[in-house]
Amino acid sequence: MADQQTTAQNTSARISEKDWNDMCDQRDNLDKVIEDALGRKSVRMANIFITDRAHLSASLKKAHNMRERDKLASYRKRLDELKIEVGATDSGSGETASEEGVA
Repeated sequence: MADQQTTAQNTSARISEKDWNDMCDQRDNLDKVIEDALGRKSVRMANIFITDRAHLSASLKKAHNMRERDKLASYRKRLDELKIEVGATDSGSGETASEEGVA
């Protein structure tokens, strides 16, 4: 069990902007969309880094009512807990810097 937790804690992943936008479009199924994007069954234990919350912040500003705003704020909190990194997947230097910063 401890080995599984250690493995999950050392896991990192990136989500492309397209996947991020798809997630925002499918807010009601956020957990499922995140799991699909990361290709894992349990994202609760994943240790992934957030580098860009601009898309979510923009969505929060565009929210039409308090209910939607609260929902988006809870997703931002969930993403913070999961430490998901949102951004282009083709920036090799960013990935290397993130990995070195963790090690």
